[in-house]
Amino acid sequence: MGEYNFDEHYETKSFSIDIDSKAEYGYFEHDQLGDEFGGGLWFEGKRLIDYDGVFELPQQVIKELEANGYSMEYAKDEYDSNTRVPFLYRTKYQTIYH
Repeated sequence: MGEYNFDEHYETKSFSIDIDSKAEYGYFEHDQLGDEFGGGLWFEGKRLIDYDGVFELPQQVIKELEANGYSMEYAKDEYDSNTRVPFLYRTKYQTIYH
């Protein structure tokens, strides 16, 4: 794993978020539970394209990043609106349905 230069830092009531804008990678951690309730964030520019560590990205993380110019639509689309089938998991290139 390469070294990152986390040049953006955000705080919510319960989470810390750090982003390396050049590498288009970040992570979030819960202030008390640490990485047990946290995960990775992958971007293309300011558009979230993937995340891991949790099934649903916490609303606090979504709202904080949106307030700072990030497009978080990927995290908001947890369920297919036509079938209401939950996503099993996501990859950088496709969504796999359960």
